[in-house]
Order: sequence, then structure tokens, then C-alpha cells
Amino acid sequence: MKLALIAADPAAAREKLRGFSGPVTEIGLADGEYQALRRAAESDADYVLKVNDVRAAAEGELMRAAALAGEKALVIGRGEKPGLSGFMMRLVYTYSFRIFMRCGAPLFLLIDRRRLAEYLEDCTPDFVCLDAAVIASAYYDHAPIGAVDCAAASRYAAETAGRVFGHVFHSLKTFKQLDLRLQKRYGVYKQEETHRREMGAVDRVLALAHREMVTYLIFGVLTTVVNYVVYWLCTLILTPDVFLRDKNYLVSNGISWMAAVAFAYVTNKLFVFGSHSWKPSTVAREVVAFVGARLLSLVFDMGIMFICVSLIGINEFIAKLIAQIVVVILNYIFSKLFIFRKKK
Repeated sequence: MKLALIAADPAAAREKLRGFSGPVTEIGLADGEYQALRRAAESDADYVLKVNDVRAAAEGELMRAAALAGEKALVIGRGEKPGLSGFMMRLVYTYSFRIFMRCGAPLFLLIDRRRLAEYLEDCTPDFVCLDAAVIASAYYDHAPIGAVDCAAASRYAAETAGRVFGHVFHSLKTFKQLDLRLQKRYGVYKQEETHRREMGAVDRVLALAHREMVTYLIFGVLTTVVNYVVYWLCTLILTPDVFLRDKNYLVSNGISWMAAVAFAYVTNKLFVFGSHSWKPSTVAREVVAFVGARLLSLVFDMGIMFICVSLIGINEFIAKLIAQIVVVILNYIFSKLFIFRKKK
């Protein structure tokens, strides 16, 4: 068997394949992951081994993966202790592709070179996490997939999470685009029973949940963060000895509401409900309806704040949290049924 080996330090990775007797082509990452994978896919190798963490991947684990070549089209090297970062990445992939992936950030991947060439057709050089693209493609293709459990802890999961969440909007966009391409190529994915048995409760919820609703909740949380941060900044400026004195929290609440509405409109339009028309008439209708709905929910927001803070005496930040939970639910109903409703 011929092997194309991809790693940041190919020589160090080759040292851990001393038991492998076949020819090995070493490929570095100087030109980036996409170009390295493309070179490997265009080589005459039978399989491609991409080692993401040379230090953590043990020689015996790599050899066990090589032994599965021929039987499996893809072998994933997954850490037994992926940590919070690995767990979060697995949830992101489950949500993005509605696929339960055995690993969010693999220590290494071993894949059939011909299948890799096919999978790369659906990827672009700017894709944030190519490992996820390859794994998702293999699942959609219903290729035989194996896994090797790796004992050592790895920093690769944290590095991957940093890249994905550091460019979260671009990541979600590319994941969605890839998912649509995979559906067009292979059809709608149906989870195999063997994979379902490995899924935890959270995985099942994310795989079955309506993507629009989950995306709305994600941006609802981010909108709440914007609301909170602006509210906090306003409380620093509008101290109790100025303007409306002990009622300044209502002014702060109004300003934070305006900032949150602007953020929510853009994210809901583009990422949640997929309204991509920027025609003046469409935008005007959406903005009027969106602001009107937010004004209505603001009445509930202000009312809850007044009742909780002035009448009941609850801490204003706790009252703010209660108000935001109610507002997020109301705003989804308004947006779904009236503002971004798709024409049949």
C-alpha cells in the first residue's frame, strides 16, 4: 500500500510509522491544509494519512489505523479525553450537518485517496475546518468508517475550536454551503442505526432539531449578550446621581434595546430565516415589521423590568434575564409567522 503522509512535521510523523513497510510520500503544510490535501489526492497513493498532532499520536495508534486500510474508507483517530473544546466541536458538527460525528477534532485521519479527491470537489480553500468537511462527506457517502481511540491528550481540539469560533459567521456560512452541496450530491442524509446507538442525549436533540430554531436560539443568545453589554455600559454612564436618577435603568434598557434590535435584524435576516433580498421595498417592509414586533416585545420587556425591579424588588440584572427569556420567545414567533415568512 502506498501512503501520502500530511503533517506539519512530516519527518517526525514518518518516524512513528517505522512499522509501515510501504512507500510513503511526505507532504508538509507550508502552503496550507487545502493545498496539502489536494496534492495528496492527486498523488498515486492508495491512502492519505493526515496527522494533526504528531506529538499526541502514538506509533501504535497510527499502525492500528494503517491496519484498517482496505477495510475502512476513513479511519478517525479520536482522543479518549477530548475536553470541552472537542465536545463543543462535535456539537457544532452535529448541528451543522445533522450528523453524529465520533470526534470533533481528530488527532489524525486516514482516508482512501480516491474518495478524498471526490470529497474535495465540494470544498473550497477558505473552508475553516477541512477535517469536518472530509468526515461529513464520508458520512453522506455512507463510506465504511472506523475509529482508533488515542490515549494522549491533544491541543488540536482547542486550536480547531479557536479557528471555528474565531470566525463563527464565516464558519457557519461555509458549513451550510457544504451541507447543501452534499445533499445535492448524495441526497438527504439518514443517520445509520450503528451511529445512533453511540449518540448522547444532546447529540440526538441537535441532530433532530429544526435548524432554523436552533440557529435562532444561538443568535438570540448573542443578541442577549449585546443587550447586556450595552445595558452595562449605559449604567456606567447614567449613574444614580444624574438624569432620571433611580429610574435610569429604564433609559439604559431602552438604549440597549435599540442596539440589540439592529444586531438581531441583520443576523435573523441573513443567518436564521434566509431572507437575502436587499430590494428597498423588501427591506422597508421587513424593517417596519421587525421594529414594530420589537416595540411590542419592548413593552413586555419594560413591563417585566418595572414589575420585577420597582414593585417586587428583584435585582435589576436578574430581572433583565427574566425579561430577555420572554422576549426571545415572543420575537421568534413574530419573525417566523409575520416578518420573514416565505411565500409559498
